[in-house]
Amino acid sequence: MNTIIKIISFFRRCYWAVIRPTTVGVRAIIVNADREILLVKHRYAKNWFLPGGGVQKGESFAKAIHRELSEEVGIERYDKLALLGCYSNFFESKSDYIAVFVIHHATLSSDPKSVEIAQYAFFPLSALPEGLSPGTRKRIQEYLGEKTIDFNW
Repeated sequence: MNTIIKIISFFRRCYWAVIRPTTVGVRAIIVNADREILLVKHRYAKNWFLPGGGVQKGESFAKAIHRELSEEVGIERYDKLALLGCYSNFFESKSDYIAVFVIHHATLSSDPKSVEIAQYAFFPLSALPEGLSPGTRKRIQEYLGEKTIDFNW
């Protein structure tokens, strides 16, 4: 299964290099009462990321993050959804726009349905794991108030 996902990921990147699509995504900073953050590791990538994914056509950000959290980590309920910010990423020849939300007091209530997630775990905010993606590290720093958003025009 892992090899198939890597092959699909390779062809997706080739498609992006030719078509140069615009994508819209959502991610979530989920912090529990013990000040631990939920991170995921995909089968096709080596780094840790915030959970989330693509927004489907006709889907709101709120519905997309709810669906993605249910699929990736089995979260069905949470107290409040707050917007941290909207970001752009032009890596891999695409124009990617991502809304990042903050959620406290989430309840993991079902088994994840996604085959793309190899692992997920809570980590103390004071002891984050090695191998965070650069974007994930920046969003966590912004959440903690350690870094301001840098707008490079």
